Amino acid sequence: MPFSLVNQVPDWVPIWLTPVWLLGMGVTAGLLILLLLWGVGLLVSRIPVIGRLAEHSLSRNVALAVLSIAGFALLLLVRLMQLFSSAAGGDGTALTAGGLVLWICAAAGGAVALAAVLFVLTSRRAMAEVPMAIREGVLWPFFILAVSASLLSLVITLVVRDPIRMLSDIGRLPFAKTTTESYSIPAPEGEEDSPPQPLPLADSVRGDEIERLSMTADQPLELMPSPDPGPRATSIMRVSPQDSYEWLRGGALVNPLPEESIDTLYVINKGTAAAKLNMEVSIGPLYPEASMVVWTALAVVALFLVYMVHRTLMPRISAVALVTAKSEIAQPMFLFLAVAGCLAMLIFVWLAFFTFGEDVKMLKDTGMALVSVLCIVQAVWAASTSVSEEIDGRTALTVLSKPLGRRDFIIGKFLGIAWTVTLLFTLIGLAFLIAVAYKPVYESNETYTAGLTWQTCYLEMSQAVPGLALVLMKSLVLAAISVAIATRLSIVANFVISFSVYVLGHLTPLIVQSSETTFEIVRFVGVLVAVIFPNLELFNVQAATAGGKVVPFEYLGGALLYSTLYGAIAMLLALLLFEDRDLA
Repeated sequence: MPFSLVNQVPDWVPIWLTPVWLLGMGVTAGLLILLLLWGVGLLVSRIPVIGRLAEHSLSRNVALAVLSIAGFALLLLVRLMQLFSSAAGGDGTALTAGGLVLWICAAAGGAVALAAVLFVLTSRRAMAEVPMAIREGVLWPFFILAVSASLLSLVITLVVRDPIRMLSDIGRLPFAKTTTESYSIPAPEGEEDSPPQPLPLADSVRGDEIERLSMTADQPLELMPSPDPGPRATSIMRVSPQDSYEWLRGGALVNPLPEESIDTLYVINKGTAAAKLNMEVSIGPLYPEASMVVWTALAVVALFLVYMVHRTLMPRISAVALVTAKSEIAQPMFLFLAVAGCLAMLIFVWLAFFTFGEDVKMLKDTGMALVSVLCIVQAVWAASTSVSEEIDGRTALTVLSKPLGRRDFIIGKFLGIAWTVTLLFTLIGLAFLIAVAYKPVYESNETYTAGLTWQTCYLEMSQAVPGLALVLMKSLVLAAISVAIATRLSIVANFVISFSVYVLGHLTPLIVQSSETTFEIVRFVGVLVAVIFPNLELFNVQAATAGGKVVPFEYLGGALLYSTLYGAIAMLLALLLFEDRDLA
């Protein structure tokens, strides 16, 4: 690569910075996608019938309902076709009752979200207000952070090895698959060694994209990528009834296949009869870690689109949310928590946990716990200062004297607090991920361990992302509870009750389990606690994350559904408590 600094920096620098670079390139891709969507939206919104649809509330609601129903019907049709195809293939794929409920909720939510996004992209006023919404709203800190990450990734490109191939592998991600084929090899015609016979493959393959190659045969066979392998003996693949052949990417064996695409192998039957060859090939990009670019870009796009959706569809609520978020971000408490969290992540890198080689796991466990506590502190503090203090100071009475309802006031306050918590979470979360990516490098240098690769740093960082997502869900649930408490109680009572809920929420599964074999009244109290208090232990996957376990998407979807439902219940309680509150 021109102007590359790979050979001028220590080896640990690209090992640490390559996962950070992938994260930054994902942010860059997200910004480019948003710019493209804005351009398309400007063009589409110029169509008179479509562009003015948002100006009439009745037409807007009808359009949203029609788009949501059409989107849900399309998703339902696609899922039914997949189920029928699976049943026809005989793989036994079926949906459980819980999986069916989760899928219906996800499909309905996805359809509504898609309809809202399409509506925003076709609104002339929304597209015209995009620059102003970014510049004056809560999106401005996110935008500055995203641009900074994008510029940093461009600088890091100079020290990353093979960046062009990593980015090009993004297009190869959808083509990853595993195929199994059986071939019949005729018996040799004479006693002398016969020349290699061509063996056409079902699909053309590239050697550098093979993740796993496994072969079994009932006769001794030799396979090679060309009829004349020459002096390169490593290109000959030998398989027999007693000794199968298996090659794994990253294993000890040298890749026997060339980097260019081939559609034919050459085989020599060393046996005395016709042979049956079974071949299993797993194909994937050389750098599957490039998927982080895709997921990061989707997260950036979703973040900006969510803000534009509620700004366009709920302007009065968004106005309250904007004022609340700007006020809380300007508070010294927000700055203190952000700086303290980032500094703590920096200290955790050099802090010795005395865990006999498990310091990376301890860093992930401690870091996620700190992110959770700081976000919850910010949520409770913001709810107390922006809701209870405004009620006690008669500021809420002045605000509600304008054409603004109590429902708009409470929901807007919650959205403003949610955006503040999300910004704090993003700042500390990025510092946490960078620290997790560097910790294996630091431990390798301290213990003089050789063989560390950037894929190890990437694996440690990527495994922490699901846990961070669950931390954000838990913080928003407690933010909703804190808003409900703030409608009636002061800041001290809010902190006491909120952190009591935090403790009991983590103890809920233990309380229910311990009350199963006791008296009836104890069992009733245990069930009552489980019904009233949120099960916060559902969002606690620190042990799995620290242990290198993969958190499945189904679990994240179920946690998102639970947090959404419980947050909605908490907001309904907040509306009921605030409805008859005397503000005078």
